[in-house]
Amino acid sequence: MLRKGVALYFLLALFLASLGVWITLDQLESRDDLLAEHKQAALQTSKIIAQSFSAFFLSANYVLSDVIDSIEKDDLAYPSDDPNSTKRLNAFLKRKADTVPALSGIALYNKDCILTARSVGEGLGFKLNESICDRLRAARGDQPHVEIVSGERAPTGRPGILLMRNLPFADNVFNGGLTAGIGLAFLQNWLESFPMAGNDSLAIVDTTRILIARVPPLPEAVGKRSADTALQQAFASGVPSFTVTAASPRDGLERIFGMTKTEGFPFYVVVGIDKAAALRDWQHRRIQVWIGYGLLLVLFAMLVRSHRIAVGQRELLARLATTDELTSISNRRHFVDVGRREIDRCTRYARRMSLLYIDIDYFKRINDTWGHPAGDIVLKELAREITGILRRQDTVARIGGEEFAVILPETEAKTAFAVAESLRLAIEQSKTRVNEQTEIKYTLSIGVATLTGEDDSLDAMMQRADAALYQAKQSGRNQVVAS
Repeated sequence: MLRKGVALYFLLALFLASLGVWITLDQLESRDDLLAEHKQAALQTSKIIAQSFSAFFLSANYVLSDVIDSIEKDDLAYPSDDPNSTKRLNAFLKRKADTVPALSGIALYNKDCILTARSVGEGLGFKLNESICDRLRAARGDQPHVEIVSGERAPTGRPGILLMRNLPFADNVFNGGLTAGIGLAFLQNWLESFPMAGNDSLAIVDTTRILIARVPPLPEAVGKRSADTALQQAFASGVPSFTVTAASPRDGLERIFGMTKTEGFPFYVVVGIDKAAALRDWQHRRIQVWIGYGLLLVLFAMLVRSHRIAVGQRELLARLATTDELTSISNRRHFVDVGRREIDRCTRYARRMSLLYIDIDYFKRINDTWGHPAGDIVLKELAREITGILRRQDTVARIGGEEFAVILPETEAKTAFAVAESLRLAIEQSKTRVNEQTEIKYTLSIGVATLTGEDDSLDAMMQRADAALYQAKQSGRNQVVAS
């Protein structure tokens, strides 16, 4: 029986092996033909889209060439001596920009790379990034210059592509020029207008492999350089059109890429046809592998989920240990930890530091009159008011009841007093709504202490601030007293 079983297993294994060989040979026979067809389709599609993409820049370049002839020397002055002239120039640039739907705007820059006129929005006086300015100064001739800029480097505040043309050089001196912007959001929407099937992809990258736009969208990868070595080798060849089969570093899918360079501009249009879809029948023969892969993905997702839950629980515990539950600001424990570190730092490096002690005047009367829920609302509103006037490096905490404290690093006594007075005045002039019918007015007493050479600990400084607070209350409340 055992021998029969072994023999049966052997026959089944031999049959399966023979079947596998037959399937492999059958698939290999049609695989090359299918790949060749899809390579040609990807390449032709990339050429068509590249022509459309080039049209945006050719149109923009034509508009800039037209506008350059209308620029006068006085247009480059900033600020302008003639505001009306600037308005007319802005309107003129807007009319020109509106002739090309792809343009987000046109702007004029002077020899200092400062915008002196622009077609949209505010922003006159915006200075182009210094590295861009250096490249513009080094440019010669009337050829357009292309820059990919992030939001903070763009005149519009949004990431995009700038097509720039310098004004004609006089005596070899850089005078300024014009820039037309095409937003990355526009290009993304434009790419999405092309029908794509399944896991196919469509992308625009520059010649250094920086991603400009992609379908399906990958916003986290836009503006970053692709790590795809196949693309790197293909771009290095300098061939304007080519095909390559590679696994995308963006999502790991293997695709048949057709790539075409836009004529006259440093961009490639990359069309990727999902290799798995192109060879779907062949891939179905390997269903066992995909099932295993799918199980692995499920296991990975479960591990990620478990890890995220554990991390979230740790973060929650850490937050509860340092945060006042009612007001969501720091609690006394966190305040003391921060304060002691600041004391050590300021003592070691001879830096300044101030501390505020804040108390709500007649808070018990609020609770007795309107109830503890109303008192809680007052405490939360005060916490928001204090947080709103502080800097990022300052620390505010509820240290007990209606008492709050603030650490002001790098703050001298005069400034700390002004901050406290500003807070006191803001609360005095405000009202806190506790329900639809009731608004509560209240005031603050504030004690201020500034670090001195005699303060050897946070406790010493807190005692002085507390003493100043007590003096403020004894003197009639609703006032700031510095120790």
